[in-house]
Amino acid sequence: MRGLLAPLCLLACNSTNDAQGPSPSALCGVDGSNQCGSGQKCDDVFGCVDCRSDDECAPPTPYCLLGSCAQCRTNQECSGQASACFPHDHACHVPCAIDGGPDAAPLDGGACDPSASICSLDTGQCVGCSSNRDCNGATPICEATVRECVACALNQTSCGVPTTRCILRDFRCVECLSNDDCPKTKPICRPVDLQCVSGCKSAADCLAPGKCDTVHDVCVACLGAKDCSGTTPVCSPMGACVQCETVSDCAVAGAQFCERER
Repeated sequence: MRGLLAPLCLLACNSTNDAQGPSPSALCGVDGSNQCGSGQKCDDVFGCVDCRSDDECAPPTPYCLLGSCAQCRTNQECSGQASACFPHDHACHVPCAIDGGPDAAPLDGGACDPSASICSLDTGQCVGCSSNRDCNGATPICEATVRECVACALNQTSCGVPTTRCILRDFRCVECLSNDDCPKTKPICRPVDLQCVSGCKSAADCLAPGKCDTVHDVCVACLGAKDCSGTTPVCSPMGACVQCETVSDCAVAGAQFCERER
Protein backbone atom coordinates (compact mmCIF):
# COMPACT_ATOMS: atom_id res chain seq x y z
CA MET A 1 0.00 0.00 0.00
CA ARG A 2 1.67 2.98 -1.20
CA GLY A 3 1.59 4.69 -2.93
CA LEU A 4 3.05 7.58 -4.51
CA LEU A 5 5.21 15.19 -5.19
CA ALA A 6 8.80 16.34 -5.07
CA PRO A 7 8.79 19.09 -2.46
CA LEU A 8 5.14 19.51 -3.56
CA CYS A 9 6.20 21.78 -6.45
CA LEU A 10 3.51 20.91 -8.96
CA LEU A 11 4.33 23.64 -11.49
CA ALA A 12 7.53 22.78 -13.31
CA CYS A 13 10.17 25.39 -13.96
CA ASN A 14 10.03 24.62 -17.68
CA SER A 15 6.27 25.14 -17.87
CA THR A 16 4.92 25.67 -21.35
CA ASN A 17 1.59 27.04 -20.10
CA ASP A 18 2.65 30.03 -18.00
CA ALA A 19 0.26 32.42 -19.73
CA GLN A 20 -2.68 30.11 -19.12
CA GLY A 21 -1.86 29.15 -15.54
CA PRO A 22 -0.87 25.67 -14.36
CA SER A 23 -2.22 22.60 -16.12
CA PRO A 24 -4.47 20.21 -14.17
CA SER A 25 -2.87 17.22 -12.47
CA ALA A 26 -2.39 14.01 -14.45
CA LEU A 27 -2.51 11.81 -11.35
CA CYS A 28 -6.04 10.56 -12.06
CA GLY A 29 -6.20 11.00 -15.82
CA VAL A 30 -4.95 12.92 -18.82
CA ASP A 31 -4.98 16.70 -18.26
CA GLY A 32 -7.19 16.65 -15.16
CA SER A 33 -9.68 14.02 -16.34
CA ASN A 34 -10.85 11.22 -14.05
CA GLN A 35 -9.83 7.80 -15.43
CA CYS A 36 -9.82 6.00 -12.09
CA GLY A 37 -10.99 2.41 -11.97
CA SER A 38 -14.23 1.00 -10.64
CA GLY A 39 -14.82 1.98 -7.01
CA GLN A 40 -11.77 4.26 -6.88
CA LYS A 41 -11.75 7.95 -5.99
CA CYS A 42 -9.50 10.73 -7.25
CA ASP A 43 -7.21 12.24 -4.61
CA ASP A 44 -5.28 15.46 -5.28
CA VAL A 45 -2.06 14.08 -3.78
CA PHE A 46 -2.12 10.32 -4.34
CA GLY A 47 -4.14 10.02 -7.55
CA CYS A 48 -6.57 7.10 -7.90
CA VAL A 49 -7.18 5.62 -4.46
CA ASP A 50 -9.53 3.28 -2.62
CA CYS A 51 -10.17 5.85 0.12
CA ARG A 52 -9.59 9.50 1.01
CA SER A 53 -10.68 9.38 4.67
CA ASP A 54 -11.53 6.87 7.40
CA ASP A 55 -15.22 7.39 6.57
CA GLU A 56 -14.65 5.46 3.33
CA CYS A 57 -13.25 2.40 5.13
CA ALA A 58 -14.88 -0.27 7.29
CA PRO A 59 -13.78 -3.12 9.60
CA PRO A 60 -11.57 -5.09 9.48
CA THR A 61 -9.62 -2.29 7.72
CA PRO A 62 -11.17 0.90 9.15
CA TYR A 63 -8.30 3.39 8.66
CA CYS A 64 -7.36 5.22 5.46
CA LEU A 65 -3.60 5.45 4.92
CA LEU A 66 -1.93 6.54 1.68
CA GLY A 67 -5.17 5.95 -0.18
CA SER A 68 -5.78 2.38 1.03
CA CYS A 69 -7.86 0.99 3.88
CA ALA A 70 -5.70 -0.54 6.63
CA GLN A 71 -6.19 -2.54 9.80
CA CYS A 72 -4.15 -0.22 12.02
CA ARG A 73 -2.09 2.94 12.22
CA THR A 74 -0.37 2.40 15.58
CA ASN A 75 0.02 -0.37 18.17
CA GLN A 76 -2.86 1.13 20.14
CA GLU A 77 -5.24 -0.17 17.47
CA CYS A 78 -4.05 -3.78 17.88
CA SER A 79 -4.80 -6.17 20.73
CA GLY A 80 -4.28 -9.71 21.98
CA GLN A 81 -1.26 -11.64 20.77
CA ALA A 82 -1.13 -9.59 17.55
CA SER A 83 -0.41 -6.35 19.40
CA ALA A 84 2.11 -4.72 17.04
CA CYS A 85 1.10 -2.67 13.99
CA PHE A 86 3.77 -3.24 11.34
CA PRO A 87 4.28 -0.10 9.19
CA HIS A 88 4.99 -1.90 5.90
CA ASP A 89 1.46 -3.34 5.69
CA HIS A 90 -0.31 -1.55 8.58
CA ALA A 91 -1.66 -4.84 9.88
CA CYS A 92 -1.53 -6.29 13.40
CA HIS A 93 1.16 -8.92 14.04
CA VAL A 94 2.75 -10.74 16.95
CA PRO A 95 5.53 -8.42 18.23
CA CYS A 96 9.01 -9.24 16.95
CA ALA A 97 11.90 -10.23 19.18
CA ILE A 98 14.88 -10.36 16.80
CA ASP A 99 15.92 -8.98 13.43
CA GLY A 100 15.11 -10.96 10.30
CA GLY A 101 17.49 -12.73 7.95
CA PRO A 102 17.83 -15.75 5.65
CA ASP A 103 17.77 -18.14 8.62
CA ALA A 104 15.09 -16.30 10.63
CA ALA A 105 11.90 -17.93 11.87
CA PRO A 106 8.52 -17.05 10.25
CA LEU A 107 7.23 -13.48 10.54
CA ASP A 108 4.87 -14.12 13.45
CA GLY A 109 7.30 -16.41 15.20
CA GLY A 110 9.45 -13.72 16.78
CA ALA A 111 11.74 -12.83 13.88
CA CYS A 112 11.19 -10.25 11.18
CA ASP A 113 10.63 -11.04 7.52
CA PRO A 114 13.60 -10.18 5.24
CA SER A 115 11.49 -7.50 3.49
CA ALA A 116 11.23 -5.59 6.80
CA SER A 117 14.14 -7.10 8.63
CA ILE A 118 14.79 -4.66 11.49
CA CYS A 119 13.05 -5.39 14.79
CA SER A 120 12.26 -2.25 16.74
CA LEU A 121 12.40 -3.70 20.25
CA ASP A 122 10.70 -0.70 21.89
CA THR A 123 7.57 -1.14 19.73
CA GLY A 124 7.78 -4.78 18.65
CA GLN A 125 7.43 -3.65 15.03
CA CYS A 126 9.32 -5.05 12.05
CA VAL A 127 10.52 -2.17 9.87
CA GLY A 128 12.60 -1.77 6.75
CA CYS A 129 14.52 1.16 8.22
CA SER A 130 14.77 3.22 11.40
CA SER A 131 16.43 6.29 9.86
CA ASN A 132 18.11 7.46 6.65
CA ARG A 133 21.29 5.79 7.93
CA ASP A 134 19.71 2.43 7.11
CA CYS A 135 19.14 3.44 3.47
CA ASN A 136 21.43 4.01 0.49
CA GLY A 137 21.73 3.91 -3.28
CA ALA A 138 18.59 4.63 -5.28
CA THR A 139 16.43 4.56 -2.13
CA PRO A 140 18.25 6.78 0.40
CA ILE A 141 15.24 8.02 2.39
CA CYS A 142 13.55 6.24 5.31
CA GLU A 143 9.88 7.14 4.84
CA ALA A 144 8.10 7.66 8.18
CA THR A 145 4.69 6.16 7.35
CA VAL A 146 5.76 2.82 5.87
CA ARG A 147 9.27 2.76 7.44
CA GLU A 148 10.83 1.59 4.19
CA CYS A 149 13.74 2.93 2.14
CA VAL A 150 12.35 4.93 -0.78
CA ALA A 151 13.53 7.23 -3.55
CA CYS A 152 11.51 10.24 -2.41
CA ALA A 153 9.07 11.38 0.26
CA LEU A 154 7.23 14.47 1.47
CA ASN A 155 9.76 17.35 1.54
CA GLN A 156 12.62 14.91 0.76
CA THR A 157 13.78 13.74 -2.63
CA SER A 158 16.70 12.16 -4.42
CA CYS A 159 14.96 12.46 -7.78
CA GLY A 160 17.04 13.70 -10.69
CA VAL A 161 16.76 14.21 -14.44
CA PRO A 162 14.72 12.95 -16.21
CA THR A 163 12.49 11.74 -13.34
CA THR A 164 12.46 14.89 -11.23
CA ARG A 165 8.98 14.61 -9.68
CA CYS A 166 7.86 12.42 -6.77
CA ILE A 167 4.56 10.56 -6.62
CA LEU A 168 3.67 10.13 -2.95
CA ARG A 169 1.37 7.19 -3.61
CA ASP A 170 4.39 4.89 -3.74
CA PHE A 171 7.31 7.29 -3.13
CA ARG A 172 8.64 6.86 -6.66
CA CYS A 173 10.46 9.31 -8.93
CA VAL A 174 8.55 10.06 -12.13
CA GLU A 175 8.94 12.33 -15.13
CA CYS A 176 5.79 14.37 -14.68
CA LEU A 177 2.72 15.08 -12.55
CA SER A 178 1.01 17.38 -15.06
CA ASN A 179 1.50 18.61 -18.61
CA ASP A 180 3.43 21.57 -17.20
CA ASP A 181 6.32 19.22 -16.44
CA CYS A 182 6.62 18.19 -20.10
CA PRO A 183 8.46 19.80 -23.06
CA LYS A 184 6.69 20.98 -26.21
CA THR A 185 8.01 17.96 -28.13
CA LYS A 186 6.24 15.60 -25.70
CA PRO A 187 3.49 17.77 -24.22
CA ILE A 188 1.25 15.17 -22.53
CA CYS A 189 1.82 13.67 -19.09
CA ARG A 190 0.53 10.11 -19.48
CA PRO A 191 -1.14 9.08 -16.20
CA VAL A 192 -0.55 5.33 -16.48
CA ASP A 193 3.22 5.75 -16.00
CA LEU A 194 3.58 9.54 -15.49
CA GLN A 195 5.87 9.94 -18.49
CA CYS A 196 5.88 12.76 -21.03
CA VAL A 197 4.64 11.54 -24.41
CA SER A 198 3.62 12.87 -27.81
CA GLY A 199 -0.05 13.12 -28.63
CA CYS A 200 -1.87 11.06 -31.25
CA LYS A 201 -4.82 11.33 -33.58
CA SER A 202 -4.81 7.74 -34.82
CA ALA A 203 -3.03 4.41 -34.28
CA ALA A 204 -0.57 5.45 -37.00
CA ASP A 205 0.88 7.98 -34.53
CA CYS A 206 1.67 5.23 -31.98
CA LEU A 207 4.43 2.62 -31.92
CA ALA A 208 2.97 -0.84 -32.62
CA PRO A 209 1.21 -2.50 -30.93
CA GLY A 210 0.05 0.69 -29.19
CA LYS A 211 -3.42 2.15 -29.69
CA CYS A 212 -4.55 5.77 -29.85
CA ASP A 213 -7.00 6.86 -27.18
CA THR A 214 -8.67 9.51 -29.31
CA VAL A 215 -10.69 10.83 -26.36
CA HIS A 216 -7.50 11.94 -24.61
CA ASP A 217 -5.14 12.02 -27.64
CA VAL A 218 -2.58 9.71 -26.04
CA CYS A 219 -1.05 6.37 -27.06
CA VAL A 220 -1.98 3.48 -24.77
CA ALA A 221 -1.49 -0.27 -24.63
CA CYS A 222 -5.18 -1.10 -24.95
CA LEU A 223 -8.62 0.31 -25.66
CA GLY A 224 -10.54 -2.77 -24.51
CA ALA A 225 -10.18 -6.34 -23.28
CA LYS A 226 -9.65 -7.60 -26.84
CA ASP A 227 -6.25 -5.85 -26.81
CA CYS A 228 -5.08 -7.76 -23.71
CA SER A 229 -4.28 -11.43 -23.08
CA GLY A 230 -2.26 -13.88 -20.99
CA THR A 231 -1.58 -12.92 -17.39
CA THR A 232 -2.84 -9.35 -17.96
CA PRO A 233 -6.24 -9.85 -19.65
CA VAL A 234 -8.00 -6.73 -18.37
CA CYS A 235 -7.78 -3.26 -19.94
CA SER A 236 -7.70 -0.60 -17.22
CA PRO A 237 -9.48 2.77 -17.65
CA MET A 238 -6.05 4.35 -18.25
CA GLY A 239 -5.30 2.00 -21.14
CA ALA A 240 -2.95 -0.50 -19.51
CA CYS A 241 -3.28 -4.30 -19.65
CA VAL A 242 -3.47 -5.50 -16.03
CA GLN A 243 -4.26 -8.68 -14.14
CA CYS A 244 -7.39 -7.28 -12.54
CA GLU A 245 -9.50 -4.21 -11.86
CA THR A 246 -11.88 -5.87 -9.37
CA VAL A 247 -11.72 -9.13 -7.43
CA SER A 248 -14.17 -10.66 -9.91
CA ASP A 249 -11.35 -10.53 -12.50
CA CYS A 250 -9.12 -12.72 -10.33
CA ALA A 251 -8.70 -16.33 -11.43
CA VAL A 252 -6.63 -17.12 -8.33
CA ALA A 253 -8.62 -19.36 -5.97
CA GLY A 254 -9.41 -17.62 -2.68
CA ALA A 255 -8.38 -14.15 -3.86
CA GLN A 256 -10.04 -11.57 -1.60
CA PHE A 257 -9.11 -8.34 -3.34
CA CYS A 258 -7.45 -6.90 -6.44
CA GLU A 259 -4.35 -4.82 -5.84
CA ARG A 260 -4.64 -2.49 -8.81
CA GLU A 261 -1.55 -1.91 -10.90
CA ARG A 262 -0.67 1.55 -12.21
